[in-house]
Amino acid sequence: MKTKSFASLAAVLLCVAGAAAVAPAQAADGKPDPAPTDDPTVDPDDPGPAPENPEPLPDQVEVPKPGEVTVSSYVDDLPKPPEVTDTARRAGAIGTICLNAHLQGIGWQGWRCQPTGRVDSVGTTGQSRRMEALAVVTYGVGGVCAIAHVQGIGWQGWACGGNAQVIAVGTTGLSLRMEALGIGTYNAGLCARAHVATLGWLGWMCVPPGFAGFVGTTGQSRRMEALDAVLQ
Repeated sequence: MKTKSFASLAAVLLCVAGAAAVAPAQAADGKPDPAPTDDPTVDPDDPGPAPENPEPLPDQVEVPKPGEVTVSSYVDDLPKPPEVTDTARRAGAIGTICLNAHLQGIGWQGWRCQPTGRVDSVGTTGQSRRMEALAVVTYGVGGVCAIAHVQGIGWQGWACGGNAQVIAVGTTGLSLRMEALGIGTYNAGLCARAHVATLGWLGWMCVPPGFAGFVGTTGQSRRMEALDAVLQ
């Protein structure tokens, strides 16, 4: 009798354990926990909507004078400058701006160049892909300065170069997102805008010659994904 009772009890316990194994997990309030998702469109780094009072970017500031700054680059293997026409090379001719973005999972995207008045675009949209670094070279506008705000680093410091001299800001090989950018040229006005995570394209920023303007966000853990820039 005792053996039969113990066998019956074991069978009951086995059934209970099996039911618990297949029952949905219960939260403290008795409701089932949500099932995990494998949706590839979900961005694990999504910072969500912009805060009501976002951290302000710096106002437009005067770019450092040529030769005034010497910044150690955080960028390895600086891309070679693109080939441009003799017209674009001549000082005083219509200026040209060339951009090259270093992107998550891609590396250097390749140089894109546009003359004054035409929008130059780098980066990606709709791919949840961070910009990690930006290389810039200008022709016919006296040179360019840029400064980047980078994940875990903050504002890096200015990088400036003259005509046909490549500068780069951001990082490579560290998997860090660029979050904001300041950029300006010596002898031409410039307009720029940034595409950032979950917010899309932000508004245009325009500055006169000799000044840098700022695009992107700070204090929101939000990656830059693309950049538009146009010489004026």
